[in-house]
Amino acid sequence: MTYFDRNGECYTPSKNDTVRARSGAFCVCLCGDKILVNLEPHAPDNPSLPGGGIEEDENAFQAAQREFLEETGISFPQDLTSKKTFIQDIKLYADDVDEYWNYNQTYFLFHVERNNSIYFEGQKKNPSGYYAFWDDVETIQMSTLHYGHKKALKIILDNDI
Repeated sequence: MTYFDRNGECYTPSKNDTVRARSGAFCVCLCGDKILVNLEPHAPDNPSLPGGGIEEDENAFQAAQREFLEETGISFPQDLTSKKTFIQDIKLYADDVDEYWNYNQTYFLFHVERNNSIYFEGQKKNPSGYYAFWDDVETIQMSTLHYGHKKALKIILDNDI
């Protein structure tokens, strides 16, 4: 079975490698022609969508809200509602923890106005000491965006814009 890393490079686990099931939730925040992404210490050259693992005591939407705060430093507005939900199953090699994940990912699409509390200009330092920023929707697929997120965005954005 072939897994890919955040850059789209292929890997095959050996008998002694850790392979596990994992679930995650992510926010796709659009503001006009911009999309919110963040950088983290374990992948400073690969922007990703705000999101991450779902904990045992939460559902996908609660996890997306919690991860949004953790990865942007911005409280998720309670009145912001998802316009669409997309689910994909991917095979991911998580190089930062040297594990192979059978990863069920839920993406929530949000349309944000510029006067919304989560919109900002430039870069905003996130809790990990790296940055969140609004990138161009048109060029995001050609960036070093996390490979799994590129796959999801291709479907989500092709059907939304």
